Parts: sequence; structure tokens; C-alpha cells
Amino acid sequence: MRCAVIVSLCAITPLAAQSTRDSAGIRIVTDARATNALPLWHVVARPVLDLGGSDAAEATTFFNIMGAQRLSDGTIAVANMGTNQLRLFSSTGTFLRSVGRKGGGPGEFQQVMALTSYRDTLVVSDASGGPRVFAPNGKFVRQIPAVTGDPRGQFLFRGVLGDGSLLYAVNGPSKPGSPVYMATWLRSGADGKNFRDFITAPSRENGTAESVLDARWSWALFPDRFCHGYSTRFDITCHNGAGAPTLIIRRTIAAVPVSDSMRKAYEFGATHPFSAEHPGPPTAEDIARLKQEAAKFVYPKVMPMFGPFIAGRSGELWVSSFQSQVDWPNGQWRPSPPDQTAWVVLGADGRLLARIVLPARFVLTDAGADYLLGIRRDEEDVEHVT
Repeated sequence: MRCAVIVSLCAITPLAAQSTRDSAGIRIVTDARATNALPLWHVVARPVLDLGGSDAAEATTFFNIMGAQRLSDGTIAVANMGTNQLRLFSSTGTFLRSVGRKGGGPGEFQQVMALTSYRDTLVVSDASGGPRVFAPNGKFVRQIPAVTGDPRGQFLFRGVLGDGSLLYAVNGPSKPGSPVYMATWLRSGADGKNFRDFITAPSRENGTAESVLDARWSWALFPDRFCHGYSTRFDITCHNGAGAPTLIIRRTIAAVPVSDSMRKAYEFGATHPFSAEHPGPPTAEDIARLKQEAAKFVYPKVMPMFGPFIAGRSGELWVSSFQSQVDWPNGQWRPSPPDQTAWVVLGADGRLLARIVLPARFVLTDAGADYLLGIRRDEEDVEHVT
């Protein structure tokens, strides 16, 4: 079965540097090793499958890809915002079909925002309505009603648990004097009704102005659990489907101070937010305005301890290193890191299994036992599914 980038797995042996203990039914895993001390996994030098490019056919011409997922039979689903479509490809890259278009009818979108999947069912988030649910063959199944007018705030659909229940995040206002904004996560039935509390956790810094060097909340949703962490330190908590904490993972690694060069690099990126989607050099007025905004940024003392999470298909939690370039306001919906990105892989039991380095300009969206799938930008800034 062909897939995206094949991972060469190495044998994992018990690692003495990790310790575990139980506390009130919660498993706590602590690891003091540096990342470079972890076993190294590798990716093949050339992708097994690559869709897209400047001379690609219409079906594989992408613009603003908002997600790519691989189903159990090898089918690859791609959410393409530029055409408001869900496109399906075989495991060998043959185009199968596209569904959706801009509109308000069944299976149509106002603006495709994200793609998730559970048990091979595809769920596409839309900017102005409830999520759309599709069968593995692309057939439209139903639309989950949008949540509007709730006094708790804006409900953001985040994914589906293994039993079909839905998870939403609600970003509420920060409390006076609180250093962070808090997000409440709610769980509903499969019909998007009967909401009940799931967890509450910090979402981002509450400063005078937001900086991409700020700590952020990262999370990953599995069929049977939900894992999250706030990147001021390497502490990750996993909850079961009812919201009860069952696992805490801690790494005692040294923090990296935010240097003057890092601040200057971010200020340059913040004052030059123009890309292929916003061509042309910034005007003097643009730069002056953006510099005024950048001058308000309140920088943290240390770099965040990690970046985004990915829920692996085999139960592993993939945790990326922090990459400020990914979040730079450069006008792209899904900008690609210009440098290689380092990830650590954790088992379902919390043990650190390995580290892996992924290619530059590649954003990971799906990880299986023997493949990685993601979005790549080539030298011409053209999007690929790789």
C-alpha cells in the first residue's frame, strides 16, 4: 500500500531515563533526557507520493490547502479552500472525485477551514456554518447545526471522539489580572446538541499585544482521549472521553531564552507580511504602521517549549519543536516552516519513543505507523500534498 513519506521505525527498548508513577489514578511520566539523546527515526529521501506543482492537472492544482488525511484503505482526502472542495485520491495518487463548491446547499461551503476524520468519516469545518460530514467515498451525509447566539462565546468545532460525540472550544474573555486567556471545551452528542463541560485550559497569553513568540496551547484529539499542553513548560495532560485526566507527561529540559536576534527576526517578519497572495513590496506607510504595532509587542523571556501536536493513527502523540516562522503573519493561511522541523514521538502510555526531523517547507497533517502525510511548498511557493 503506497502512502506519503515512509517512516523507517527503529526498535524501542526500555529507557531507564524515564520514570513513571501513579497518583490518584493518574499515570505520571517524567523524562530528563535531551531531545538529541532520543532514538532517531528517519524519513525516506524522496516522497513516495507527491500531488501538485506548477504544471499539475486541474485536480491536483491546490490553493490554500486546509487539511489532508489518509483513510484506512489508502484514500487521501484534501480540503482545498481555494475552490471550496473536498478532493479524493487513491493510494497511488489517481484522482477519484471532488465534492463541494461555494454555496449554502447540502455539501457546499462558504469557506473551507479544516479537515478532520474519525473511523474514515470525513468532517469539513466551514467558516459560516456547522461542520459537513462526508462518507469515505465523498458522499455527503449531513450537516451539523452551527451553534449561534450562546452567551458563553463563539463555539469552534474541533473534532469527533470515537463514540461520535463532538468537541467544541469556546474562547471566553480573560479574567482581570489573569496572564492568559482561558478556553472552555464542551462535548455534545453526535447531533451537536446537549452540551456538557469537558475541560478548561489556557489558550494564549493575555498581553498588551500578541506575539508569535508567546506561549500557546497545543492539543491533539484521539478516538479515546484528548491531550493538551501549554508551552511555557513541557507538561502534557491527557484526558479520557469523559474529560477525566489519566496521564501527565513531563520533560525536564532547559528553556531557551528569547534573544535580541530572535526579537529582531520576528519584528522583520511582522513588518513584511507580504507573500504570493499579497504581491508587491510594502509601502512606506505600511512599514511605518506595522513597526508601530510591532513596538507594542511584549516578548516572553523564554521560547515556547513546543509547537503543534498531531494525533498519530496508531495512538502516538507527535509533538513539534517551536517554529515561530509557521505563525508569522505573512498572509498565507498555512505557511510552511523554512527550516527543518524537529518532532518527538510519545507512546499512548506517555513514554518518549523517538525523535524525527522533517523536511523544510513541509507541514505535517497526518501520521500513521509507516507513513507521514502533509502539505509541502516548492521553490515556487506552489502547494503539494506529499
